[in-house]
Amino acid sequence: MFAYENAMRILLLALLVAAGCKRATPPDSTIRVVDSQEPFPAPQGNKLKILLQDHGVGRERVWATDLGPAPRDGRLVQIDSVPLLWEKPTYQDVIVVRPENQVLTWKGGIEKDGGLRGRIFVSWSAGDREAVETQVLGATEQLGGGVEPYRAPSADGPGVLVFALPRAVSSERLLATLRAANPNARFDIVPGDPG
Repeated sequence: MFAYENAMRILLLALLVAAGCKRATPPDSTIRVVDSQEPFPAPQGNKLKILLQDHGVGRERVWATDLGPAPRDGRLVQIDSVPLLWEKPTYQDVIVVRPENQVLTWKGGIEKDGGLRGRIFVSWSAGDREAVETQVLGATEQLGGGVEPYRAPSADGPGVLVFALPRAVSSERLLATLRAANPNARFDIVPGDPG
């Protein structure tokens, strides 16, 4: 099932990129809980894959932009993805990562708050998937946030997106913006973790 869900995420990402839409994460990545034994990709210019790790929450890989050195062999980075497991840190936050077992790892603290709150899950379903995806990205930019696909819609159920939005943007405003952008789609807030 994990391979199928990953394939659906990659397909959704490819459709979003093909539509010429901006997204928070480089197009070849997916958001997921990871096994720390899996090799990390090499840096792509100033883009790095980092590991967010907290003993109470779990582990997750995300893309970040390297902003330069930090004390104690660390790197100052700005998160370029919308993490699935964390409300904070999230997209646009600046954090310090340090090497641990040859992986740049975050274990807590935010150097500069990007002004967004994360882990806002929205389910969606519609007949014209490509149109909905394009409209979702446009609506998210209009609201000043980021979005990542979590699960694509299928015969088994609706798709799920995870958002990071400015604190002033309520869930109700998010839904109203998404519904106005594509009235033929159905959008609902998913309470808790849809995992």
